[in-house]
Amino acid sequence: MKEVGSVLSGGLGPIIAAAVVVATGPSWVPVAAIIMAYAAISLVSGYFAPEARGRDLNAEEDAC
Repeated sequence: MKEVGSVLSGGLGPIIAAAVVVATGPSWVPVAAIIMAYAAISLVSGYFAPEARGRDLNAEEDAC
């Protein structure tokens, strides 16, 4: 489940960027906005991700 974001942004990213360029014209600004949105999503998800340091991730109670 955690790889869904990679599939959506990595796999569909070029298609979304191409569609935005077709819709808005030959400008790099909308594509840069998409990349900045991806970076903001990564920053927020990294902030809220649980800390795994000092946990035994092989133990089921620590893996969640």
